[in-house]
Amino acid sequence: MREMKQILRSFRGVDIIGGDVVCFVPHLDPSQVTALHISSIMHDIVTVMAGGVARKNWTGAPASIEALK
Repeated sequence: MREMKQILRSFRGVDIIGGDVVCFVPHLDPSQVTALHISSIMHDIVTVMAGGVARKNWTGAPASIEALK
């Protein structure tokens, strides 16, 4: 888990547009430990993605398609 979080956080500054968690089977995870780890991983993915959006807005790059028109 620690290594995965380090890898995800190393993507700061990269323009990430999406993330996915594959192969989670809730009925095989009665203690919900896997679900907790997945939520933590998804939080890191969303945080990296939001950082990219904030960086674009800060630098004056178009934040939406409407700005390109």
